Amino acid sequence: MARKFGRGYRCWMRPRGFALLALLPLAGGCGSDPATPTAEEPQPACAEGPGYVDLSYPELDVGEVSVTVRTTDDEPAVEALVLVCGINVCTRPKYTDARGEVVISVESPTQKPALKYGDAYEYGEVGVLFDADAGGTDFGTVYVPRLPVEGAPLLPGQRAESGGVAITLAKNGRIDLEPFEPYDTDEGRALRAARLPRDLWPAGLLSGAPLELVFTLAPMGARLCPPAPLELPNSEGWAPGTAVEFYLQGLDAGVDAAAQRFAPYGQWEPFGTGVVDESGEHLVLTEGALPVVSNVGVARL
Repeated sequence: MARKFGRGYRCWMRPRGFALLALLPLAGGCGSDPATPTAEEPQPACAEGPGYVDLSYPELDVGEVSVTVRTTDDEPAVEALVLVCGINVCTRPKYTDARGEVVISVESPTQKPALKYGDAYEYGEVGVLFDADAGGTDFGTVYVPRLPVEGAPLLPGQRAESGGVAITLAKNGRIDLEPFEPYDTDEGRALRAARLPRDLWPAGLLSGAPLELVFTLAPMGARLCPPAPLELPNSEGWAPGTAVEFYLQGLDAGVDAAAQRFAPYGQWEPFGTGVVDESGEHLVLTEGALPVVSNVGVARL
């Protein structure tokens, strides 16, 4: 299980190979995408996004953060990754124990702190902004879905479906994703998705967004080149023709041009509109396209 949080940063390795970032600059890159088309093949454009880096947030003393992480099946999320990250700094990775519990000491002043839990491979990854308290913060119990063990390959011209979520790359399409474990294999880079049930949303998840559905997706941070059509399951049973708006959650911390391309860190940003299709089974994009793999939310218009 592995996850790289952003680009252009030091990549911390877990003994069994889990790649993470601490927000410290590195000279050079941390890898390249082995699936990039050769020079003879057409090179589809990747969306760059408007960018949402904002350095005006104050540096806060966060203190000690504690949380219990459980799956949406109400089982302990064992060895689930947990971090506290701001746009300027990120704690070293910690993992939950057999009870799903973990305590993190945040030693550096942090801008826009968020609790991030799950690895976007075995579990979904969820990020929650919070108001820091130097005396510490106890999040109590939070929930994260398990992602499917087997993913759906993201291949040019093919529809990949996982957990009812479907992405269709263009015929000459590709994904742009640095190859850190487990995203360094075809299976690791496959689409995995699961819904986070509304009654299990943590406090502060929405950050003011009017969402009614949330889906966690992997491989987190993979740019879709060009941006791709998206389908979601109509899990709330909305009537065919119902108009909806799609949102992306910004989970990529950092302050350089590669971070926060499509949504502000820890917040949700609209990226397209659509409808419930005639079958009543899917929510489909009709305006806009998915530029990057991240958590997706939906609200009725």
